[in-house]
Amino acid sequence: IVEEKIAPTAPARGKAIKDLPLPNNCVISGIIRHGEMIMPSGTAILEEGDEILALVDDAARGPLEKLLGRS
Repeated sequence: IVEEKIAPTAPARGKAIKDLPLPNNCVISGIIRHGEMIMPSGTAILEEGDEILALVDDAARGPLEKLLGRS
């Protein structure tokens, strides 16, 4: 389980979960926005500052970090 924050320049910012090129073995399990938990759906649009909770394996961790904007 990893937690990553959507960076201002993240490729995922402003996109729906269903439109993201998520790596294999990666499932977004929660979004924390302004201190409130949002259950993710395919149509949920990710915003700058959202904290993403995801289940990933070791191989998916790096690609997910790049997608969310972490350098």
